Amino acid sequence: MTVTANTLSDLDAALKQLYVDSNEAEMFYDERVGFGLANKDEMFGGRNTPVVVTYGRTGGVSPTFATAQTISALRSKKIEDFLLTGVDEYSIIDVPGKTFAYTRSRDMAWDMLVSSMAARALDDAEANLADAIEHAIFRDGSGVIAQIKTVLAATATTTQVDFTEPDAAMLFELNERFNSVAAASRFGADIANSNLYCSAIDVANNKVTFTEVVAGTDDVSNWDATTNPYIRQDGAAPSSATEATRIKLSGLMSWAPTTAPTGGDSHFNVDRSASSRLYGKYIDYSGLSREQALIRASAVLAKEGGMPNVGLMGISPFRGLIEELGLRKQDVDMNPVGARGLVANIAYRGVWVHGVNGSPIRIMPAAKQIGDEVWMGRMEDVTLHSAGPALNLEDYDGLSILRHATEDAYQGRMAFRGQLSVKKPGRSGRFKLAAS
Repeated sequence: MTVTANTLSDLDAALKQLYVDSNEAEMFYDERVGFGLANKDEMFGGRNTPVVVTYGRTGGVSPTFATAQTISALRSKKIEDFLLTGVDEYSIIDVPGKTFAYTRSRDMAWDMLVSSMAARALDDAEANLADAIEHAIFRDGSGVIAQIKTVLAATATTTQVDFTEPDAAMLFELNERFNSVAAASRFGADIANSNLYCSAIDVANNKVTFTEVVAGTDDVSNWDATTNPYIRQDGAAPSSATEATRIKLSGLMSWAPTTAPTGGDSHFNVDRSASSRLYGKYIDYSGLSREQALIRASAVLAKEGGMPNVGLMGISPFRGLIEELGLRKQDVDMNPVGARGLVANIAYRGVWVHGVNGSPIRIMPAAKQIGDEVWMGRMEDVTLHSAGPALNLEDYDGLSILRHATEDAYQGRMAFRGQLSVKKPGRSGRFKLAAS
């Protein structure tokens, strides 16, 4: 393994000049709304974790005693248990030995660098892992990040594209590696020879440039604008659409699928086609104003017995909602939830929308929820299960960082091991909004 990341030239700007001390504590729930608002269960483990859902009652009711008896004998209580199996998400950072040597005290380097790089080498790894969890919470486990809208420019080794989803460029980082996936299925195999890395990002215009990992080998011509392929994180391809083969977290999109389940569906070992109470709703309200769409969405969930109290949407659709509401806008705050309860020193700012059942709904912007849609439900029903802390330092042997055997370098490792659940999936849903 050749270590090139975080060399002295990369970190030169942080070496000691005239810097003032700064706050080294990064709050990883800040700006990660889905991660912050989901309940945290750090006891995930064993063969699987069951999430029990009741979707039918026993007993009979009738003005006639004999009829009530007959119906009672025919109706049994309907219960299903989603058997959650965990996935892994790794975050690794490499630091050359020379970096440690030259930044070993605050007299030689910026204090924040000493603390995060030289002392533990894990702040960036933790932030990267938090971003990966936040993004996965809103997706379906396919590893797909975005869908190409147009190929804007191409050379022999590079391709510049934009995306069908607003703000998708925010999800990319320089030098990350990706593959393309045919639009026929988000869960399909990677297109052959589509191994590329992100070489330039233009967030304002929602554009990204990809470059071949090996010039002349990786086929950028597969990214035909007319076929609108997906972009998937390298190494995230599942072998099928079932949860058992998914490598990424099965997020809210998985619990509220775009197409209603049919016979043979297997979502954590449950065939959800038996009842709409076993899966979240998906309805296209893009022909309405965003406020109208939110009100109608609350009505759909109310029919299932739901009382939604939160809606999560991307930055651009939230901006559109604010513009629609104008002077009628009413602000509201929500606090993130840690493993031991509310985190009081961080708050997310959103707006109120009144649902049909009289329950006010807090609409919150979530930067990593891309696309013109809103997830609506109750955050009490959403739990992020993890084996230990969600942002877990891999130090079971007592070592926070590991020494490379053949390199003058050290490595820090963090991992998330767990899964996401929605306790009453039929009382939540995803709703398509007007285009941003």
